Amino acid sequence: MRAFSNVLVIAALAVAVSAANIPAAVNRMAVNAGCNDAKITHTSHVLVGNKQVTRTGLSCTLKGMAAREPSEGTVATDPVHVCGQSCTTSCSNVSGILPPISEDCNVIAQAIEIFNGKGSTSFVAQPQTMETLTFGTCSYLFVNFSNDRLEYCWDDMATTCATAGAACFPPHQPFSPQGWCTGSGGLWAAGASHS
Repeated sequence: MRAFSNVLVIAALAVAVSAANIPAAVNRMAVNAGCNDAKITHTSHVLVGNKQVTRTGLSCTLKGMAAREPSEGTVATDPVHVCGQSCTTSCSNVSGILPPISEDCNVIAQAIEIFNGKGSTSFVAQPQTMETLTFGTCSYLFVNFSNDRLEYCWDDMATTCATAGAACFPPHQPFSPQGWCTGSGGLWAAGASHS
């Protein structure tokens, strides 16, 4: 049940910022879950050939989102490293009825290779924030539900999001527009979604 709740929260957080040029589907999911205060924390772009992938970070306080206890009773000063951790896959229909176009998701995977090759093999997500990579009909997402800063590896994001998508997108039947992989304890999740 906790994993399902986190999927709904993820979906809500994933769509919270349409007014700020975030895909409308992401905005619908956030509003449906009671997230009306999403704020963009940063935006950047990476070119894959002539295709522009948008990286966006956002924060949101979700109604009903259970506050998570910081690791070991205190807020960590160094980010908690969650690279390589296992997760549980689930599918969701919150973002509509159609899955993303696989070629659009492949462009995001290529962008992750570029991020990974630019010196930093990981990124840090602040507490209760989300990182998104969007191109065309596809978004890859990492959500930090915890009160700790979490460090996640780019190659894990590529693998986890692709795996979650493969479990939920065609040719898998019945298909869903979102695939999620929720980390142990429900403190983080990564996934792929129709944007």
